[in-house]
Amino acid sequence: MKPDIEKIKFQNGSMAIRLKDGRTVLYPFSTIPEIKKLSAQKRKHITITSVAKEKRFNAFYFEDSNEIFGIMDDLTIKSG
Repeated sequence: MKPDIEKIKFQNGSMAIRLKDGRTVLYPFSTIPEIKKLSAQKRKHITITSVAKEKRFNAFYFEDSNEIFGIMDDLTIKSG
């Protein structure tokens, strides 16, 4: 099942990604240093895009970051 992102929230040192199928996956900031270094204010400026769906993942990015992040089929996060 392809993970389609519905919503992303930040709480207690982690990122919670709510998927359209009802699952929520938590990622501690320690596992995603590029996001950890963004301030709470900068994390509010996030965009979820479906442009990358044909590559088997949803993508999201932050206004103040040069990284694009994707959630893969196995629920890992990749950046590039």
